[in-house]
Amino acid sequence: MIEFKGVSKTFSSNGQDIHALREIDLQIEKGDIYGVIGFSGAGKSTLIRTVNLIERPTAGEVIVNKENLMHLNSRQLQRAKRNIGMIFQHFNLLQSKTVFENVATPLRLVKTKKSAVNQRVNELLSYVGLEAFASRYPDQLSGGQKQRVGIARALASNPEILLCDEATSALDPETTSSILQLLKQINKEYNITILMITHELGVVREICNKVAVMDDGRIVEEGNVEKVLSQPVHETTKKFVRSIIPDDLPQKVKQHLENKESDERIYHVQITDDADQTALFNDLVHQGLNVSLLHASMHEIRETTFGSIYVRVKGDAVAQQAAQRYFDKTSSEIKEVTAHAGLVA
Repeated sequence: MIEFKGVSKTFSSNGQDIHALREIDLQIEKGDIYGVIGFSGAGKSTLIRTVNLIERPTAGEVIVNKENLMHLNSRQLQRAKRNIGMIFQHFNLLQSKTVFENVATPLRLVKTKKSAVNQRVNELLSYVGLEAFASRYPDQLSGGQKQRVGIARALASNPEILLCDEATSALDPETTSSILQLLKQINKEYNITILMITHELGVVREICNKVAVMDDGRIVEEGNVEKVLSQPVHETTKKFVRSIIPDDLPQKVKQHLENKESDERIYHVQITDDADQTALFNDLVHQGLNVSLLHASMHEIRETTFGSIYVRVKGDAVAQQAAQRYFDKTSSEIKEVTAHAGLVA
């Protein structure tokens, strides 16, 4: 559906080159809700604006529906852009026009018949829950209502692709959730592919099925949301994950470490489903150990549960050695917690 091949973008400022994008390779399949996340300056806004060539890449190819946009003439590009809707962070509504006129604008630009315009706009306003607001102006609307107008306008030309440029960052949490639910509904009911850039990991967790993490103009990690968030590899990804899933040593575990007895050890276990936790306890008990749960922190993304638990394992030296052999053989996600600065060893 959307493919970036070696896409780079360089800006010149005061005689210096600024590399916003560096050889981006990325593929977005039809029906995806694909999130691109990164801190400020990572290049994510530039990336999304290359999809409809608002920003023309310095090098590389942008392929949409098997068409290389870089090779199209102006008329062909204009036709291709009709298949790509865009939602903006600050709504970009025409302040002098009513809600109805804002949504109708894309249709009138391509000289759609008046009757068809009226039918389509009314249909869209009903869909986004604003049929009673058709005659109002943007300054009479709340932030969430403005963004619903923006969504209706982006859908006016029946696009197959919807670009969301920080579409919820100007909204409060409750409104953000309602907008995300609307986008999920659009994706499901119209099979519209959504490319969403954001700096909020909570948005990715709630709506996206795939995610790419950007840093300094590069894609540093990508894949299914469940895997990337439950098993982050790059430090940038880990920083984002810590924003919603703190990795500080729990106070209860710290206190237990201070009073740990000689025949016990404490382990930190990363798990991806409830079955892992049950199997762990059963297997350790079979080693002749006394096992107790000190702390658990679990999270859900789509249909996957993941998180971490801290367990106390008590037993003699022989049993502890057997437990360590079991850990070494079964998983690299189990580590002993030491009392040294409260770190996981």
